[in-house]
Amino acid sequence: LTKYRGQIMPRNSCRLPFSNQVDLTFRQALPFGRGNRVSVAFDIFNFGNLLNKNWGKIAVSPLSSFNNIPLVTHVGMSTTDPATAVPIVQYNIKTLDPTGTGTVEYQPGDFISNYYRTQLSFRYSF
Repeated sequence: LTKYRGQIMPRNSCRLPFSNQVDLTFRQALPFGRGNRVSVAFDIFNFGNLLNKNWGKIAVSPLSSFNNIPLVTHVGMSTTDPATAVPIVQYNIKTLDPTGTGTVEYQPGDFISNYYRTQLSFRYSF
């Protein structure tokens, strides 16, 4: 357990919420001439978002576009001598708790993978 502003934070409380996406593929092979075939495939990526605009979205911290929440930032070194230099880091309180309420607020990121996509493909086998 970690203390933050006098409150105890349970283990894994600073991790991103669970996300899930479902992909669907419809594929059909058709005969085409002597021993040749044409395959047609229709793919739907993030099918849940096609059904409901709030499904299949990946939530991130509002102050970070990465999957991990940066709790500390490297701001410098204690000396210029590489043999004795110690990194200086700064604790990012705003990244952990931007509203000051003691909870981490996540929101859907603006990623192409948060929206459904379709693809139509053909394959000719001979």
